[in-house]
Amino acid sequence: MVLYFVSHAFEGDRGALAWVQLNQRIAQAAEDLEGTGVKRRELAKRVSQLRAGSLDPDLLDERARIMAGLGHPSELMVYYPPEE
Repeated sequence: MVLYFVSHAFEGDRGALAWVQLNQRIAQAAEDLEGTGVKRRELAKRVSQLRAGSLDPDLLDERARIMAGLGHPSELMVYYPPEE
């Protein structure tokens, strides 16, 4: 009888092993949340630079050229891969 209760204490949906796995999933979700927050802040900064009150001419020119696919043949365009 004791063996039955001890085995169920470790296995099953509410056992010790499930509790450890749940804590690992919580830690992973917290890391994902932090990474998403950092990316959101970076995007918010770029958007704020495109607003009329604080317009960054270099950023506007960069976005316009990328969207239109235009550039002078003598210009050197450097594309950075998006950060993951």
